[in-house]
Amino acid sequence: MVIRDALSNLGPIFNEPQLGEIGTVYNFMCEVAKLLLEDGHKELAISEISDEADNLHLFKEDKTDRERNIPNQLGFIAVGWLSRSPESFSYLAKSNASFL
Repeated sequence: MVIRDALSNLGPIFNEPQLGEIGTVYNFMCEVAKLLLEDGHKELAISEISDEADNLHLFKEDKTDRERNIPNQLGFIAVGWLSRSPESFSYLAKSNASFL
């Protein structure tokens, strides 16, 4: 549910993926992988991931979430998934593809 709450272009209800939703998630994961690769896994903070994704307008605007808890949670999830799957991390980090 965090993904649907955070990323723009995703509807609030999930029955099956709608047109463009998989691309939205893929683009977010690519951006996180690129940030991790540029940083060399040294000092990147989750808030920096949220800031970069927000600058790219990947998140929904939520004026009530002042501390950006939902985007920060999604960044944490993305880093965890990428760190558990080196093949996926490498592929996404080197990908220049964009579905949007």
